[in-house]
Amino acid sequence: MNSVANKVRKLVLTVVVCISVLFVTGCENFLFSDIMDGLSAGGSGPLVISPISTTLLVNTTCVFAASGGTPPYAFSVQSGGGLIDADSGIFSAPGFPGSAVIQVRDDQGEISEAEAIYLE
Repeated sequence: MNSVANKVRKLVLTVVVCISVLFVTGCENFLFSDIMDGLSAGGSGPLVISPISTTLLVNTTCVFAASGGTPPYAFSVQSGGGLIDADSGIFSAPGFPGSAVIQVRDDQGEISEAEAIYLE
């Protein structure tokens, strides 16, 4: 495939994934524009995590996404409760109220952080 077709395919796939994340998880403050900015820059630019802040219920999930920086990305919980899949960015809130700081690190060691608040 040529370069333009690859870029269009990547853009369409990203739009579908982002819209799916919004509908499935209900994550608030999902910054779709940040994802698109990272794509329009060819995947370069500063590392951005999205959503930057979200509120969800205990025992539910939210998907965090990364753009910019240098893939691959690794997600982690830096403080607070809950678990996150390092590759997919799927965060699982624990069974009690609280908050967590979610971090994504790119291949060059650049870091971006977000907050997850989980309520009963």
